[in-house]
Amino acid sequence: TKLLLSWATDRGYQVMASISTHSHEDRTAGIKLLNSKSIPTYTSELTKKLLAREGKPVPTHYFKDDEFTLGNGLIELYYPGAGHTEDNIVAWLPKSKILFGGCLVRSHEWEGLGYVGDASISSWADSIKNIVSKKY
Repeated sequence: TKLLLSWATDRGYQVMASISTHSHEDRTAGIKLLNSKSIPTYTSELTKKLLAREGKPVPTHYFKDDEFTLGNGLIELYYPGAGHTEDNIVAWLPKSKILFGGCLVRSHEWEGLGYVGDASISSWADSIKNIVSKKY
């Protein structure tokens, strides 16, 4: 996170916020640093609860509902159900029509599921169907 912030600053970019798509450290390890720099950090309420339970830094903002819109509709956050983790969310950028699926959505070329230690294998397919049914 520190290197990413330096990279952005060196190029004249301002980091406006951070969204962590689930509670694993590959998504949340930078929350403490970002909070210390007054950069808003976002997660779902469930992710915040999981982080707090584990004694890890929590975000400055969280959303409670299955859907949350940030920045006048520039980013839509959606909880489709459990899969990679019980708290994984996806982010939709409607203007550019980009779906960021985090660790929940896998390429059809990828043969594995990655780390599944906190996964809900039985719910994963239904959660993907929920994303598809959103008809982004």
